[in-house]
Amino acid sequence: MSTPVSVRFPDEIAQRLRRHSARAAEATSGLIVRLVDEGMRMAEHPGIVFRGGPSGRRAGLVAGPDVWEVIGVLKDFAAHRADTAHRRTARSLGISASQVRVAESYYAAFNAEIDARLLLNADAARRGQQSKVVSGPLPR
Repeated sequence: MSTPVSVRFPDEIAQRLRRHSARAAEATSGLIVRLVDEGMRMAEHPGIVFRGGPSGRRAGLVAGPDVWEVIGVLKDFAAHRADTAHRRTARSLGISASQVRVAESYYAAFNAEIDARLLLNADAARRGQQSKVVSGPLPR
């Protein structure tokens, strides 16, 4: 469900929105919703940014990996105490333990989104492994 909200933008911002939505082939209203959502998430979770790519937009750490990557490694170390898991994850990814906590905080708020990304990536990796097995070695 959506709720209409009336917003008046200064002319310059409205023109920039229209130009950006045209370049991105995205409806202006959709662009506004996305930017407000991402802006609110970044305000609520300092240290988080959003990146675009072939698989869509995703949350990432400022000057670091995507949140789903951090959480995937953190889950690998889940059998350890939390502080040990954070240190090992940080060491494994070349980031700080505080960045791991930022990713974990974002994950706590948006776990379904991150879990879906982890599942998508695991499926892609599995398909990639299957194609390697089926195709066999390259001819010489």
